[in-house]
Amino acid sequence: MNILTISVDRKLFDSGSDVSKRMIACGGMVDSWHIVVFNVKNNKQFYKDQSLSNNVFVYPINSLVKATYFFSALRVMSRILYKNKIDIITTQDSFELGLLGWWVRMRHHLPLQLQVHTDILSPYYRKESLHNRLRYFIAMWLVKRANGIRVVSSRIASSLINKWHIDSSRIFQLPVLIDSDKLMSSDRSSNWLKDKYPQFEHIFLMASRFSKEKNIALAIESMVTIVKECPRVGLIIIGEGLEKGLLESLVKKLLLEDNVVFLSWKENLADYYKGADAFILSSNYEGYAMTIVEAMMMGQLVIATDVGIVGEILINMENGLVVPVGDQKKLTEAMNTAISNKELGKQLQERAISIKSKVLGEKEFLESYKETLEKTIKNYD
Repeated sequence: MNILTISVDRKLFDSGSDVSKRMIACGGMVDSWHIVVFNVKNNKQFYKDQSLSNNVFVYPINSLVKATYFFSALRVMSRILYKNKIDIITTQDSFELGLLGWWVRMRHHLPLQLQVHTDILSPYYRKESLHNRLRYFIAMWLVKRANGIRVVSSRIASSLINKWHIDSSRIFQLPVLIDSDKLMSSDRSSNWLKDKYPQFEHIFLMASRFSKEKNIALAIESMVTIVKECPRVGLIIIGEGLEKGLLESLVKKLLLEDNVVFLSWKENLADYYKGADAFILSSNYEGYAMTIVEAMMMGQLVIATDVGIVGEILINMENGLVVPVGDQKKLTEAMNTAISNKELGKQLQERAISIKSKVLGEKEFLESYKETLEKTIKNYD
């Protein structure tokens, strides 16, 4: 099987990155894997074609502006298709990359598998921006024409079936691969974070991209009520993104500078999961929410809004605490419960660790991924 993938992950040009290592592993189950990656030249990085292994190849789409992406991509992919017998096209999203994949599919008569990593059917997704509304309709049009759709959660799969009436035979649920060995490599004491921040008796942790859909402001605003009753509670927020300045300004406005700490993104969050008392995810929508799974695997108490794999892996009052999306009052109550009810928190943490058995290892993941590709090809035939 020879695969052509359309991606935006520039970490593929770093042979030592986790994503590159994963693609090398994926290459071991097929004849060849060709990956085209979008890159704007004004990113100050001009990439060249490179081989990650003897059968995994990465090709940059170097464009001065996004407007020329499409034509640059067609030129690169035409070269790949001319030199190689490609069996299937896959795209990292079901939006702009999906459109490009569909165009190549139609021109070269090849099966197409789209990946859906975002909960595009969440009403919060469409309400967020005009751009998202446009993407919603693009995705709806594309998934009805794809031969296979890989989704990362049952929430997305159910929505595609029930709302867009997609045939279940074309939907393949395969979660995000989690590097369990890397996650469990932490050798720090569970007290290290409080030793670093001795002003905090209880530490809440958040880790995500600073963007609108993550709704980090909801947790920050909940801290106003929390610190009135428990002044020595801290919220450590790890991440980067366009909304960082807005969030820092919100902290100052609410006079929470002594209780909220911002840290730059960490590739391995294991030490922080281990050192905090509870992990918070307050997103408006998620496709999967890998940090929830990672935190649970580390035996962390998780408080999350009802998004992503919540209801599938994280179950309210069984192995974590779940609150409605955007409900600040309920989030504040859950945070208070985490502080005051230590016995309940301990019980939820002990049950959370058991999800380790549900997380796919690399071998299982690769086998399942290959199966989705084979079924997509069969759907085309």
